[in-house]
Amino acid sequence: MNVPGEAECKNKGVAYCLQCDGPLLKGERLAVIGGGDSGLEAAIDLAGLVEHVTLIGFADQPKADAVLVNTLKSWPNVSTHVKAQATENRGAGGKVNRLRNKDRATEVVHHVKLAGVFVRA
Repeated sequence: MNVPGEAECKNKGVAYCLQCDGPLLKGERLAVIGGGDSGLEAAIDLAGLVEHVTLIGFADQPKADAVLVNTLKSWPNVSTHVKAQATENRGAGGKVNRLRNKDRATEVVHHVKLAGVFVRA
């Protein structure tokens, strides 16, 4: 991601290994950065463990296999932000608690409250 707050919250909510860190965030609200196959696979896997997953994709649509796109759409606890760019991880006490992202088409800034961010881009 290379955004402010990423280094400070690494291993304190900012994660890179779904198998290692996913179970530690069971029941939480999370984000996945990346709209390719890896990002969608992570979001699908997490959807079964967590309260909610927000997928942040840079392109105007997910760049993943159609089967993954359709599977992701079937999860009611997943929302997708396309044309979006993660701009900052925010935290308290060294732990991430919010992700700021910008809609690249409208320039509108969104703040997503969460307990973890998985980087798959």
